[in-house]
Amino acid sequence: MRTSMLFMKIRSLLPIYLLLVLLSGGAAQQRPSAKTDAKKEALLAKTWKGESICFADFKPQCHDEVVVYHVTQSSDKPSTLSIQADKIVNGQPEDMGTLDCTFDNSKSTVTCAIPRGVFRFTVRSNKMDGGLWAPDGKQIRRINLTRAE
Repeated sequence: MRTSMLFMKIRSLLPIYLLLVLLSGGAAQQRPSAKTDAKKEALLAKTWKGESICFADFKPQCHDEVVVYHVTQSSDKPSTLSIQADKIVNGQPEDMGTLDCTFDNSKSTVTCAIPRGVFRFTVRSNKMDGGLWAPDGKQIRRINLTRAE
Protein backbone atom coordinates (compact mmCIF):
# COMPACT_ATOMS: atom_id res chain seq x y z
CA MET A 1 0.00 0.00 0.00
CA ARG A 2 2.80 2.40 0.87
CA THR A 3 4.45 1.72 -2.46
CA SER A 4 1.30 2.52 -4.37
CA MET A 5 0.85 5.82 -2.48
CA LEU A 6 4.44 6.79 -3.18
CA PHE A 7 3.95 5.87 -6.83
CA MET A 8 0.79 8.04 -6.99
CA LYS A 9 2.65 11.02 -5.46
CA ILE A 10 5.49 10.66 -7.95
CA ARG A 11 3.01 10.23 -10.75
CA SER A 12 1.16 13.41 -9.73
CA LEU A 13 4.43 15.41 -9.72
CA LEU A 14 5.63 14.04 -13.05
CA PRO A 15 3.77 16.58 -15.27
CA ILE A 16 5.25 19.48 -13.26
CA TYR A 17 8.72 18.00 -13.52
CA LEU A 18 8.37 17.50 -17.28
CA LEU A 19 7.11 21.06 -17.71
CA LEU A 20 10.13 22.43 -15.82
CA VAL A 21 12.50 20.35 -17.94
CA LEU A 22 10.88 21.54 -21.16
CA LEU A 23 10.91 25.19 -20.08
CA SER A 24 14.53 25.14 -18.98
CA GLY A 25 15.61 23.36 -22.18
CA GLY A 26 13.76 25.87 -24.34
CA ALA A 27 15.37 28.81 -22.57
CA ALA A 28 18.81 27.30 -22.99
CA GLN A 29 18.29 27.03 -26.75
CA GLN A 30 17.29 30.68 -27.18
CA ARG A 31 20.81 31.99 -26.50
CA PRO A 32 23.67 30.45 -28.49
CA SER A 33 26.60 29.46 -26.34
CA ALA A 34 29.80 31.45 -26.12
CA LYS A 35 31.42 28.60 -28.06
CA THR A 36 29.00 29.18 -30.96
CA ASP A 37 29.79 32.93 -30.91
CA ALA A 38 33.51 32.20 -30.94
CA LYS A 39 33.08 29.77 -33.84
CA LYS A 40 31.28 32.41 -35.93
CA GLU A 41 33.97 34.97 -35.15
CA ALA A 42 36.69 32.45 -36.03
CA LEU A 43 35.01 31.87 -39.42
CA LEU A 44 35.21 35.62 -40.03
CA ALA A 45 38.91 35.75 -39.19
CA LYS A 46 40.00 34.91 -42.72
CA THR A 47 40.91 36.64 -45.96
CA TRP A 48 37.98 37.98 -48.00
CA LYS A 49 38.16 39.03 -51.67
CA GLY A 50 35.72 40.92 -53.84
CA GLU A 51 34.66 44.21 -55.34
CA SER A 52 33.97 47.68 -54.00
CA ILE A 53 31.73 49.59 -56.40
CA CYS A 54 31.06 53.35 -56.15
CA PHE A 55 27.61 54.84 -56.55
CA ALA A 56 27.26 57.38 -59.36
CA ASP A 57 26.72 60.35 -57.00
CA PHE A 58 30.29 59.94 -55.71
CA LYS A 59 32.14 59.56 -59.03
CA PRO A 60 34.65 60.72 -60.34
CA GLN A 61 36.32 61.09 -56.89
CA CYS A 62 35.40 57.52 -55.98
CA HIS A 63 36.81 54.62 -58.04
CA ASP A 64 35.61 51.02 -58.35
CA GLU A 65 38.14 48.63 -56.83
CA VAL A 66 39.03 44.98 -56.46
CA VAL A 67 39.65 44.54 -52.74
CA VAL A 68 41.15 42.06 -50.30
CA TYR A 69 40.20 42.28 -46.61
CA HIS A 70 42.28 40.48 -43.98
CA VAL A 71 40.05 39.96 -40.93
CA THR A 72 41.50 39.14 -37.51
CA GLN A 73 39.87 38.60 -34.13
CA SER A 74 40.81 40.62 -31.09
CA SER A 75 42.42 38.34 -28.53
CA ASP A 76 41.23 40.40 -25.55
CA LYS A 77 37.93 41.96 -26.68
CA PRO A 78 34.99 39.66 -27.54
CA SER A 79 33.10 40.53 -30.74
CA THR A 80 35.86 42.91 -31.86
CA LEU A 81 37.52 42.49 -35.25
CA SER A 82 40.22 44.27 -37.23
CA ILE A 83 40.03 44.51 -40.99
CA GLN A 84 43.21 45.37 -42.84
CA ALA A 85 42.03 46.47 -46.30
CA ASP A 86 43.98 46.29 -49.56
CA LYS A 87 42.96 47.39 -53.03
CA ILE A 88 44.53 45.66 -56.00
CA VAL A 89 46.39 48.06 -58.30
CA ASN A 90 48.22 46.65 -61.35
CA GLY A 91 47.92 43.18 -59.82
CA GLN A 92 49.55 44.21 -56.53
CA PRO A 93 47.94 44.85 -53.12
CA GLU A 94 48.00 48.47 -51.94
CA ASP A 95 47.27 49.06 -48.24
CA MET A 96 44.22 51.24 -47.55
CA GLY A 97 44.41 51.01 -43.75
CA THR A 98 42.92 49.06 -40.88
CA LEU A 99 39.36 49.26 -39.58
CA ASP A 100 38.29 48.53 -36.00
CA CYS A 101 34.96 46.72 -36.14
CA THR A 102 32.33 45.02 -34.01
CA PHE A 103 30.56 41.76 -34.79
CA ASP A 104 26.92 41.33 -33.74
CA ASN A 105 26.44 37.58 -33.56
CA SER A 106 22.64 37.77 -33.23
CA LYS A 107 22.33 39.68 -36.52
CA SER A 108 25.47 38.29 -38.23
CA THR A 109 26.61 41.84 -38.95
CA VAL A 110 29.96 43.62 -38.92
CA THR A 111 30.07 47.38 -38.29
CA CYS A 112 33.13 49.62 -38.65
CA ALA A 113 32.75 53.30 -37.79
CA ILE A 114 35.13 55.80 -39.40
CA PRO A 115 35.15 59.62 -39.29
CA ARG A 116 33.65 59.85 -42.82
CA GLY A 117 30.88 57.28 -42.26
CA VAL A 118 30.32 53.64 -41.43
CA PHE A 119 31.04 50.32 -43.10
CA ARG A 120 28.28 47.74 -42.59
CA PHE A 121 28.33 44.10 -43.67
CA THR A 122 25.99 41.14 -43.36
CA VAL A 123 27.70 37.76 -43.16
CA ARG A 124 26.08 34.68 -44.70
CA SER A 125 28.18 31.53 -44.90
CA ASN A 126 31.17 32.43 -47.10
CA LYS A 127 29.73 35.79 -48.27
CA MET A 128 30.08 39.23 -46.66
CA ASP A 129 27.97 41.89 -48.38
CA GLY A 130 27.45 45.51 -47.45
CA GLY A 131 29.03 48.84 -48.12
CA LEU A 132 30.11 52.26 -46.93
CA TRP A 133 27.58 54.88 -45.86
CA ALA A 134 28.20 58.61 -45.41
CA PRO A 135 27.18 60.31 -42.13
CA ASP A 136 24.05 61.63 -43.89
CA GLY A 137 22.95 58.04 -44.66
CA LYS A 138 23.78 58.00 -48.37
CA GLN A 139 25.48 54.84 -49.55
CA ILE A 140 28.87 55.60 -51.10
CA ARG A 141 30.04 52.07 -51.97
CA ARG A 142 28.56 48.61 -52.41
CA ILE A 143 31.02 45.93 -51.26
CA ASN A 144 30.61 42.22 -52.01
CA LEU A 145 33.18 39.80 -50.62
CA THR A 146 33.74 36.03 -50.69
CA ARG A 147 35.84 34.23 -48.11
CA ALA A 148 39.06 32.97 -49.70
CA GLU A 149 39.82 29.32 -48.99
